[in-house]
Order: sequence, then C-alpha cells, then structure tokens
Amino acid sequence: MRQRSRVAGAAKPVSLRDNNSYSVILGVFHNAGYDQTVTLAQVFWMKEAQGQPARFFLFLGAERALSIAADFAHFGSDIAQLRKKLRGLGAELHDSFLFAASERWREDNSEHEHYSDSGGKSGGQKEKLAYTILAASLAYQFGLEWGTVRSRSFRFVVIDEAFGRGSDESAQYGLKLFRQLNLQLLIVTPLQKIHIIEPYVSSVGFVHNEGGRASKLRNLSIEEYRAQKALIPAQSAQESE
Repeated sequence: MRQRSRVAGAAKPVSLRDNNSYSVILGVFHNAGYDQTVTLAQVFWMKEAQGQPARFFLFLGAERALSIAADFAHFGSDIAQLRKKLRGLGAELHDSFLFAASERWREDNSEHEHYSDSGGKSGGQKEKLAYTILAASLAYQFGLEWGTVRSRSFRFVVIDEAFGRGSDESAQYGLKLFRQLNLQLLIVTPLQKIHIIEPYVSSVGFVHNEGGRASKLRNLSIEEYRAQKALIPAQSAQESE
C-alpha cells in the first residue's frame, strides 16, 4: 500500500503487515487419471518495514495435499521453523522459481512454442503467455468449459491496472480470452488505456478526486460514453474559434 502525505503530496510504500506475520498463497492440483496430487505454495513475510516482502516457493508431490490450517500454522513467527516443518513433510523449498511451458496444437499435439522462465521471448510473447496462464487458472477455479455459457454461475474477476505497461495488442489478446470464457470483468485502468477495454465492457465509471480529499464517481453506459466522446472534437473546435 502507498501512503500519501496531505502536506507534501508525496507517497511512500507502507506495509499492511509487520515482520511477525506472513501470507500464504496455496494451490492444490489433483489429476484423477493418474491419481496424483501436487501442492504449490508461496509464502511472503516482511523483513523490513519499508522494503519488499521476502518469499519462498514450495513444491510437494504426494498423496496428501497440504492445507494452510494444518501445515502453515502453529510455528510462531519464526520463518525458519516453518521451513523446517515443511521440509519434514517432504516438501521442496526454493527461494526462486523457474518454470517451463509448452504450447501445443490441438489437432496433432505438436509443439508450437516452448517457454522456459520467459527467457528468449519478446515482451509481447511474455505478456500473452501470462494472460493465457491467468485465463487457464480462472477457468480451472470457476470450473469453466470453453465456449459454454452458464447464466447462473459466478465468474466475477477484478483486473486492477493490468494493462498499464503492456502493449495494446497483448491487452486485447487477454481481453478476448476472458470474453471467450464468459467472465464478468471489473477493469480498473487509467484514462489513456480506456480505448483498449472499450470494445469489451458495457459501462464505464469515471472516478475523479479533485484536491485529494473527496472522490466522485460518474457512471455511463458504453453507448453514453461513446456519444459524449464523439462530442469532444466538436466542442474543442468551437473553443478554438
């Protein structure tokens, strides 16, 4: 989180947790065909109040899946004790993580692209790979099937400034994937990127905070937004006369 000073106007990073607490992201994957279970996890904690969080990664291929309540608790605040506990369960712990992914054609299962820790690929290829992995994980989480529509299912996803630094082409690639999965999106984006999301949303909410004291929200349907956007060139021309 960033904390802004009312007097100086400058912002500084502020940790939401102290160095006696930690956070865990845990994923358990089961392949029924091979009867195999894999647990993946990331553990974060603060070493310094103003610094970036430290972390380690966990991999465990075993019949028993790990859980936060049973395996990531009751060790106090000493991360070294947690590491010792997890290693005792047979888990592999790493301070960094390298991945490999194979992109294959559905027709004959031949390999189209191979990715190894995103090395050797252009920025656009890395972004598209990230969006593909994100879409696949969302499909798994929500139990979605490609191209099917479930009117009563909950598929809500918040995307917070994910398109700010990437290319327009990569962002559109990700949005097309999300649309094909029939996801319900709430997209937070700066004004200069609104043209990217415009074809994929049904309404727009503008948030304005003048003076940094009170935010105002204005909601427009996409049709209302396009109508007002079309008036801007005419208004600018009149003001310049």
